[in-house]
Amino acid sequence: MDWLRPLAGGDKVNQWLQACTAPRPPKLMQVDWEGAPKNKKMLASVLQYCGSVSGFKLQSIELPFELEDSEVLVEVHAAGVNPIDCRLRSGAMAKECPIITPAVLGLDLSGVVRKIGAKVSNVRVGDAVFGRQTVQRLVEGRNGSYAEWCVVHEDNVALKPTNLTHEQAAAVPTAGLVAWTA
Repeated sequence: MDWLRPLAGGDKVNQWLQACTAPRPPKLMQVDWEGAPKNKKMLASVLQYCGSVSGFKLQSIELPFELEDSEVLVEVHAAGVNPIDCRLRSGAMAKECPIITPAVLGLDLSGVVRKIGAKVSNVRVGDAVFGRQTVQRLVEGRNGSYAEWCVVHEDNVALKPTNLTHEQAAAVPTAGLVAWTA
């Protein structure tokens, strides 16, 4: 992945965070949501089969246009990679969390809100946010964060702290939740 770039500086924490996230290549796609045709596509890293990382294939898939009342469409600027992502990809959690392939995995994300459902109240269009997709939604066939756009429930996103980059913020949700509940 030649578009992965190291964070400036020698800070060990920043280097570790960078190894756990993948930033979005600049300006891949601009979408005008008002009046955009329903057949627009986005790039995603699609898991074709469970097993090794060779099961991932970069491909063009349908943009998620329809939102439920409490959902948020996020333009993903960075996606985190966690041990649970690796276990889902490998099939090690197939009994507990049966992922049907092809699938777009990825739990953690950071990006910008581009569209909100009718009852969303905690974020607005244009807000920089970070959060996570749930494993349950992946099992249900919803896309994860390894894509240009991701639809998540409003309860699973929060405003991104201004002192964090998108890459740093994308490394926080799952690891932070695990630490908080430990």
